[in-house]
This record gives sequence, structure tokens and C-alpha cells, in this order.
Amino acid sequence: MTGFTPLLRLAWRDLWRNKGRTTVVFLMILLPVLGVSAASTVIATAGVSPALSIDREWGTADVRVAVGNTYGYDDGDSTVTAPKVVDVVDTLQATVQAAVGPDALTARRLLGNVRVTTDDGAARVDAVETDLRSPLATGTYRLIDGRLPRVATEVVVNGHLADAGPGLGEKLAVRDGHTLDVVGVVEDGSSKSGVRAWSLPGGLIADPHAAGAVHDVFVFARAGSGEIANERLDGLRARDIAADTRQEQLWADRMYISASDFAVVVLIVVMAITEVVLLAGPAFAVSARRRQRELALVAASGGTPRQVRSAVLATAVVIGVLGALIGVGLGIAAGWAAVPIIQARVDEYFGDFHVIWWQVAGVAVFGLVSAVLAALVPAWIASRQDVVRVLTGRRGDPAPARFSPLLGIVLGALGVLLTAVGVEGDTGTGEIWIGFGAVSTVLGAVALMPLLLRIVARLTGRAPLVVRYAVRDGLRHRTRTVPAIGAVMATVAGVVALGIANSSDQAAGEKEYQTQAPMGHGVVYLFSDMSYGPGEAAASREDVIAAVTSIAPDARVVRGPAESDGTAPYQDITMKVGGSDYWGESHGPFSQAVQVVSSVDEMYDELPASSRTAAAKVLARGGAIVLGQHVPSAHTATVTVHVGDQDDPEGGARAKARVTMPALPVTTSAYPAANLVIGDRTAAKLGLKVVPAGMVIARDVSRAEEKSLDAAVTDVSESASVYVERGWQPDPSYAIVMMVLTAVGALLMVGGTLTATVLALADAGPDLATLSAVGAAPRTSRAVAMGIAFVIGGIGAVLGVIVGAVPGIAATWPLTDHDFYYEGVTYQPGQALNAHTIDIPWLLLAEIAVGVPVLLALAVGLFARSRLPLVARID
Repeated sequence: MTGFTPLLRLAWRDLWRNKGRTTVVFLMILLPVLGVSAASTVIATAGVSPALSIDREWGTADVRVAVGNTYGYDDGDSTVTAPKVVDVVDTLQATVQAAVGPDALTARRLLGNVRVTTDDGAARVDAVETDLRSPLATGTYRLIDGRLPRVATEVVVNGHLADAGPGLGEKLAVRDGHTLDVVGVVEDGSSKSGVRAWSLPGGLIADPHAAGAVHDVFVFARAGSGEIANERLDGLRARDIAADTRQEQLWADRMYISASDFAVVVLIVVMAITEVVLLAGPAFAVSARRRQRELALVAASGGTPRQVRSAVLATAVVIGVLGALIGVGLGIAAGWAAVPIIQARVDEYFGDFHVIWWQVAGVAVFGLVSAVLAALVPAWIASRQDVVRVLTGRRGDPAPARFSPLLGIVLGALGVLLTAVGVEGDTGTGEIWIGFGAVSTVLGAVALMPLLLRIVARLTGRAPLVVRYAVRDGLRHRTRTVPAIGAVMATVAGVVALGIANSSDQAAGEKEYQTQAPMGHGVVYLFSDMSYGPGEAAASREDVIAAVTSIAPDARVVRGPAESDGTAPYQDITMKVGGSDYWGESHGPFSQAVQVVSSVDEMYDELPASSRTAAAKVLARGGAIVLGQHVPSAHTATVTVHVGDQDDPEGGARAKARVTMPALPVTTSAYPAANLVIGDRTAAKLGLKVVPAGMVIARDVSRAEEKSLDAAVTDVSESASVYVERGWQPDPSYAIVMMVLTAVGALLMVGGTLTATVLALADAGPDLATLSAVGAAPRTSRAVAMGIAFVIGGIGAVLGVIVGAVPGIAATWPLTDHDFYYEGVTYQPGQALNAHTIDIPWLLLAEIAVGVPVLLALAVGLFARSRLPLVARID
């Protein structure tokens, strides 16, 4: 027999004659291929190419020039603030026009914020002023309903704003007093998120020079007949203006895969192939056993061991090709069907339907390789079987290889080594090494499985009959038992590792959470003076204070230094405690963590009763109270105020005032609202301008009251915000992740165990028939089936917990080892103040390791056949 074609014909005939077993293996190959190819199609469609991304942001423009808070701009004096951005837009547009040619098309786009009235009260809206009818805007928006604005008194809104009201045909009331007609519903070209509105220039933003009204300005241009004068754009870049061409942006946004991302892909592929090989391995083992007489005849007729192996592998090739091709086709169709369903549930717009054919081809190869690898061990064993014993009706399995335990020990040691490397690695790379270590450990455990089965068989010498039979049957038919247990073990190991890592990450978040106020209390954060003109900040603060006190009359104002004293661009406050610089973490509304009080009763942070008298005395003497979790124990503090030096071309600062004062160190259990508390007299010595920094509601604030406060503050201020301390809140996705892990783990365990159990029962037909023949009760056959299922599921689950716990616990180091560093008198630089967190999800482990195997064994016993026909055998 020459060539591979006859072997393929034999394989096809065998598969067609044994449709049940063929279907099991076929599904083992097809389902992973289908799932991965569907996911690849959805991800490829959801991903937006750099060219399409630029089209959605730039439209048809070739050049974009941007200035503002996001991009910065140096006019030779200082960074442009919001009002000055608007002043330079005409000059910028003229410069861009000159750069791209006189026949070029240009357009401007202003981004800002306005407050509008909605059906629920008030909302902050992202305002976009541009002419959407311009050819340059093509691709930057999606017209959902209505039409585009034609005059400055018309506006279009996005879906979220239309849902909140006003909608199409209604009037949009801007809180500065003017209204616009809503003539259409439009979505941004890239996303449906946020609350947005578009109008012609001068429509939404009545006064673009008002503080905070405009934060970014864009000028777009499309070249005409001439070429772009890059030297003119270079002149803008020399002034720190963001000037980009389409080609430059395409190059900057080009897609590439990093080494760590590639390592993750390789890891996922290796893990997937390992799982598929272990799941499909038992079916190929049973297939090879069923064909052992046919293969023995091939060998007796002069066939070489290589040809016998090829006969078994031909079966894998046929199933692999069919599963890969059909799986890819169904996967692409499933991805196509899933795209609109997923798109309806996310805000980001997908790209055009796209199939990355090289990825799909790789998935198909993945399916074929998985099938061939799953058949390698059965093929090797089939080529070494005793031909004479097989032809006389006896089993001809060769003795187990002696190098298998040694290989398992080597792979296990390699896995431990890789895990140790991951523990010492950084976040983002450490987990990758741990993942490869887990794969190596799983493969090592699979190689050790025959030895482990022999140990279990000896330990169950006095166990009931069905348990002894199940263990010894598994040891005798190790070619189907080992991969079956390995598949369950790999599944459980993955679930346990991910569960421990995820649970520990959540526990670390809870442990490191820092409250910003006493539980249930409310805080109103005011805002910086830097983006407001003279007098505007004070007036806006008064509006916020009035709005809050109208709902919560017991809210009290807390004060702190302004960010500028009005004579310099900024001021900076530094502190030395006992001669050493001190800084700490804080969470309050105060600029630079400094609070100014008239008495101890005004302090934001509550002092221990034992410290209140001493604190009052220190404040009365013109001293300071220094707070923090790690405060130096010195009792003197030197506070220095630096202000921006407008005469310094480098933008440096000069010392305005320096005061040394007595200090009272107070250690807090959590982050304080302020690190430094001083009295009015001390603030005057330092030359600080004292302003309201926030408001405190020192009682439980209900959720309804919180909603009312938030709406009232939003109604009068762009910058102020409301916060109510509710304590640590677990990530909503945590419960979903744990449920998914449990469900997926249970599903794979059920699939692997049932498949192996059904194949084992089919292979053990003569044994079960013999039990029936010698008078065993019908329940004995059911008990044997339960025993086989429990041995496969139970041993796999226990080993999976042990194997998975190692990488799971190891992953807590790179995931939760968040070190904080303080430089001070007591704490040395670089000293870590908190360690990693380990949290074991015992409920998940119990469900996977105990619950699923027991329930699965009971289900197998319930549905297993109790009466089997008598089968003649010679053994």
C-alpha cells in the first residue's frame, strides 16, 4: 500500500460507519473553530482602521490644525487659556489657507460646553459649532432623523439628548437664555456616547469668550490643485500648535502588535489547542481501539508501523479538514449575524463588515492541527500493539512508556520556573509568564497522569467494587482516560486560576479604597479659578452655594486658598515639617490640600477628642495642624508660598512668603481632606487669597437627595460636582465574570466528562455485559457508569484545583502588588507600605471541584442503560 489516498478512503469509510463517534470528534473540532472564527469576524468588524478613524474625525480634510486646552498653544507669552483660543482662530484659518493653497476648502470647528434644560432638569452638553453641510464634514456625523441646521438658530442633537428631551421638532433652551429649534437627530461618526449638540457657528455658544465656553478650536482644510506648503505648517508647529496632515496621522496611527500582545495571542492559541487535544483525544483513542483488528490486519499484511500510524492520523486529517472548513464557514456566518446585535448594545460604531482572511485561515489550520495532535498518541500506541494478541481477540496495548513520568516532572519544574519569573515581573508581562507556566504545569500533570492513576488504584484497594472497577478500567485504558482527566483538569485549572486572580484583584481594590468623607456624608466640590475671568468665579460659587443650601440648609462651607492671588498666573504652597519636605495623599476639595479655618469646629476632618484642645491652642498661636497617614512627629512647620514669575521667560516661580510656625501632627486612619490646616491670621501672613473651596453635608444623604443636589449644581455650574460617600462598591463586572467562569468551567467539565464517560461505557461493553451475565443487579451497571464519571470528573477537578491554584496565587503579585512610596522623616524613600492581596473564592472552588463532579455522576447514573446485551469475548 503506497500513498496517503487509500488511507484517507479507509478513514472516510470508518467515519461513515461509526457516525456517533464521528459526530463527537467532529463537534470537538468544529465548535472551537466556529467560536474563534466568529469572534475574529466580530473583532475585525468592530475594529476601526486608521483610515476610517481619520475619516470619522477629519471628514475629507487633508490638514488639521488644533489649539485649545487639549492641544496647548504657545503665543510667545503663556499658554493660551480658553478665551484666547477663540481670538486666534481667524489667524490660524488664514495661515492654513495659505499653506494648502488659495483654492483650498477650509472649515472651522469649535468645541465647548453649554448647560441646557431637559425634561429631567438640566444637563451639560458637549457643544460643536461647525457647518455640517460642508463637504469637509462628510463622514464625521450620521444623520439619523430630520435635517441639518441651515441657520444659527437651528440645532441637531444626538440620541441621548433627544431621549432626555428636547427631541426633534422641539426647542432646545440654553441656560444663558436663548433657544434653538431642534431640526434633526445626529450621531457622531465614531460613537453614540455622551450628550452632544451641533449648530452653525454662533448658535449654541452665545459668547465664545466666556470662561469655559470653548475649550478647543479646529481648522480643517482640503488641498486644491496645489501641494501643501509644509514650511507654513512647520511655522505653526514651532509655536506648539498641533498641525497634522492626513498622511502623517495615518503613519502615527498605524496598527501594530507589540511583543507582549503577540505573547498573549500565542498563549491563548497554545491553551486552546491543549484543551481541544485533550477533549478530542479520548474519541480518537476509542476509534483506534475499535479499529485495532483492521490495523492489525494491515500490519500482518506487511504494513509498517509508520503506515499504521498514518491510518489513524488519516482519520484525524479527514475530521480536521471537515471540522475546520465547516466551522470557518459557520463562524463567519455567525459573526455576520452577531454584528448588528452587538452594535445595538455598544456606543462605539463598528467599521464595515470585514473578514481577515489570514486569521480565518489560521483558525482553520488550528482546527486541523488540533485534530492531528489529538490523534498522535493513539496512533503511536496503535503502531506498537501486539498483532498476534489482537488477531486472536485479545487486547494488544503496549506497556506504558517509562519516560512519561520524567517528562511530567521536567514540564512541571519548567512551569514552576516560569511562574516564578512571572511573580517577579511587572504588571502586563508577569501575567504572561505565569500563563505559560500554567500551560507547562498542566502538560506536566497530564504526562504524570498514568503514574497518578496507579497511585489512586492502590489507594482504592478496599473501596467499593464500582470505584475499583472505574479506577482500574481507567488505568487499563489510559489512552482515553488520561486525556479525558487532563481536559477536566485543564478546564478546572483555568477557572481556578482566573477566579483567584479576579477575586484577589477585587479584594485588593476593597482593601486599598480610601473614603473621601464619613460614610453617607456629602461633599460639594467647587472649582478652580484658573479658567474663570475676574469676578466670574466668585459669582459662580455663590450660585452653587445658594443652590445647595436650598436643598440641604445644613450644608456648611469650607474654605481654602485660591489657585491664584490675582497678581500672578498661579501660586504653589510647599511645606517642611521638622526641616524635611512633607507631602501626603488627600482627597478634599481644597487647593493644594490646605484648609483655612477660624476655629477647630470648621475643620473638614474630624479630630480625636484628645487632640481638639491642643489643636485649638496651636491655631490660636498662629500654628498649623498637619494631617496624614504617615505624618512626621516634628512640632514645627515651615510653609512657603511660591507664585508664577511673569518676568521669567522660562515660566519660573519666586517665593512670595515663608512662615515658620508651631505644628501639631495628627495621624489619620484614611486619607485626610487636607494635609495642612491653618487659621485666618496665618493665611493673611502668607498672603493667601481665601475662597470657598467646597461644602460639607455632615449627615446621611439619601440617593434621592443626592440626585436633587446633582441636578441643582449642574443647573448653575459647569465645574462644580457632588459626591456622596457610599463606601467601596464592587465592580459590577466581577459577579458577571465569576458567573461566566463557573458556567464555562461547568460546561467544559460536563462536555469532557460526558464524552469520555460515553466512550468508556462503549469501550467497556463486554465487561458490563459480563457483569450482567454473572447476575449483577441492573443498578450495578448504573453504578459503574456513575463511578467512571466520578473518577474522571473528580480526579480531574481535584488536580485542576491544585494545578490552577499555583498560577492563580502567583498572579496576585503582578496584579495586586500596588506599592506606595513616601519620602519623609519616618519613612524612607522606596519603602513599600502595602503588600499584595490573596483572596481565594472558596464557593467557586467548591462548585467546580465538588458540586459539578457529584451532580454529573448522579446525572450519568440516572440516564445510563441498566441492561446490556451479552457480548462474547476472549480475554
